[in-house]
Amino acid sequence: MNGSELHAVAAERVFDGTALRERTAVIIDGARITDVVPTADLPRTIPVHMLPTGAWLAPGFVDLQVNGGGDVLFNDQP
Repeated sequence: MNGSELHAVAAERVFDGTALRERTAVIIDGARITDVVPTADLPRTIPVHMLPTGAWLAPGFVDLQVNGGGDVLFNDQP
C-alpha cells in the first residue's frame, strides 16, 4: 500500500476514543485517519475492509481493560 492510498476499515462497533459508534467506518489516507463516518455514508469509491461480525475497532494505546470493576481487583499481587 503506498502512502496516498485511500481506504476504510469498518466494524459493527467502533470506539473513537470518546464514544462507542455503531456500524461505522474509519477512512484512512496513507497513514492518517481522515474521517469517521457511518458505514452507510461511506463513498462507494473507497475500498473497505469489513471486520468480522462482532469485532470492535478501537484506537491503539487506549487501555480498554477494567481494573477494580465491581470492587474486585485481580492484579493486587506483584
